[in-house]
Amino acid sequence: MPKALLEKYNKLKDGIEDEKNGDYLIDFVEEFISTEFWVACERGEPKGFHIEMHDKSDEYDNIYFVAYPDSSEKIQKVIKKNPDRMHKFHVEYLYAIVEQAHCDLIIYCDEDIIPLPEKMLGILKMVHIYQTLDEDEKDEINKQYALSEFNKYVSSEDQLVSKEKSHWKGIFFLIFIFIVFICLMRISTH
Repeated sequence: MPKALLEKYNKLKDGIEDEKNGDYLIDFVEEFISTEFWVACERGEPKGFHIEMHDKSDEYDNIYFVAYPDSSEKIQKVIKKNPDRMHKFHVEYLYAIVEQAHCDLIIYCDEDIIPLPEKMLGILKMVHIYQTLDEDEKDEINKQYALSEFNKYVSSEDQLVSKEKSHWKGIFFLIFIFIVFICLMRISTH
């Protein structure tokens, strides 16, 4: 990543949720979009996925990314050829940047599942764009895909919450049994 852009990003990321940074964010995004480089979005596990940024037009309504699997030969070649263009971004920062600049984050991917962290599935606008389809068909597919991913996210969160609740119920039940046992022991000794 160019040094000047990296410095701007590092200044931005600490106060990324500060709405007063809005104008500065837009300036940053305009420079960010016009610089083609490779980034790695981090996940909880060591493996992540790499995305290639393209400036598709002079309009900044959309920022386009192409997602590739971690082991992609193509991206490894690019990283070796242009190491200064490689930089890691947390998905949250990436999302905050495009959201505050009023852009859409559209991820192109030829994989069925884009390996984003689970907590982001319900937040990011994840879509598959199929170049051969007309706009109405694209819109319908995108809506269905985004909805199914959001439902998966909500379902997994609900399961985690119910597991946590049953876990605590079990602990309270064991504590209750232990207290009853102590009381019975005291009664029997008197």
